[in-house]
Amino acid sequence: GKIPFPIRFDRQGMLKAADYWKKAVRLYPWRLDLCFWLAHLYQDMDDFEAQYQTLAESLQYADKHRKKLRWENNSILPERASKLIPESLQSYENHYFGQQKLSSDENAFRLAKLIITFFPNHPYAYNSMAAYFWFKNDWEHALKYLIIANHKDPQNSLVLNNIGNILMKLNQPKEAKVYYRKVVRLNQDEEYVTNAKKKLEELGED
Repeated sequence: GKIPFPIRFDRQGMLKAADYWKKAVRLYPWRLDLCFWLAHLYQDMDDFEAQYQTLAESLQYADKHRKKLRWENNSILPERASKLIPESLQSYENHYFGQQKLSSDENAFRLAKLIITFFPNHPYAYNSMAAYFWFKNDWEHALKYLIIANHKDPQNSLVLNNIGNILMKLNQPKEAKVYYRKVVRLNQDEEYVTNAKKKLEELGED
């Protein structure tokens, strides 16, 4: 993974570690790895509001000082910020969705909205917002955000596959086939290609 996660501590150790990392983040706001460590620590402590605040402040700083951003040992970022930040934050969203409860889904949704505020062209956060509505069985809203994600990145197999799945829920198999065929044609990810082929077979591909 992209985020160097801290060691797990007991509650008292976590509080001490959080205090230490908080000071470090304030002293070195350009060090994205420190911010991610602290955010992950708050997640381990089940303190979403502190995690959200940490990430929001870091994204605000990153937005104004993109060229100053650094990684471990003050090295340059391992990849461009517009890819590294939203894709790193995706792991936090996945954590909350994985808890399979409404309050956690709301946390994931808030993080997705935060990412979109600063990185409106990255498709993953829109896909996360679609997932939020998928879990609520709100297929129309889920489709709306997947279509936006598709506009941002027309060749993203995850998004294309999910659009096909939503169209199936909306009882539009003919339209779903179009998206599954695109996944197969792009042939970028074995998991999505396998799924798309299976769905096309079930639908009776021409």
